[in-house]
Amino acid sequence: MKKALSLFLISFALINLAVAQITPKIRQYDMWLTSNASNQSMKGYLFEVRPSSILTTESFPEASSVHSRINEHDIEDIRTLEFRKQGKLGKSIIFGAIIGTAVGLAVGKMDDPNCDDANGMCTRTNINVVLGGMALGGGIGALLGSRKIKIPLNGKKENYRLQQLIKYQLADIEN
Repeated sequence: MKKALSLFLISFALINLAVAQITPKIRQYDMWLTSNASNQSMKGYLFEVRPSSILTTESFPEASSVHSRINEHDIEDIRTLEFRKQGKLGKSIIFGAIIGTAVGLAVGKMDDPNCDDANGMCTRTNINVVLGGMALGGGIGALLGSRKIKIPLNGKKENYRLQQLIKYQLADIEN
């Protein structure tokens, strides 16, 4: 059990190092915009919020080419806006798999009366339980991480809340 716990803690620390931010980044949200006219969805980023329109970009803008890929959308042409923090899905899957692995190790540690191992634990049962816990945890993480924040505008200016959208816009990109 000590080896399994040590392995879990080391892998958790390595994942945190891999995900850690060395320099502060702009908080990025993936955005999906559904148009009233075409009923098609566009994926990208909310670049700027204005009183009667929004500016979007389909790829994350670099400082040198910010203005070359900006699209303006009038509020009356937008049915819905949806947002999800960039990278949330992957992080949720990894975190769920780690928790599932830990639970699988704990459950697999229980003694099996028909076990012949010297350690008092069947290796085959333990691996199956750990893999099952990892898969279940990753699946639950995927379900929780795939949720989006939905803002219905339905082309009506009275549904448009400028202050609500400001937190999803890209900010502080130097030109």
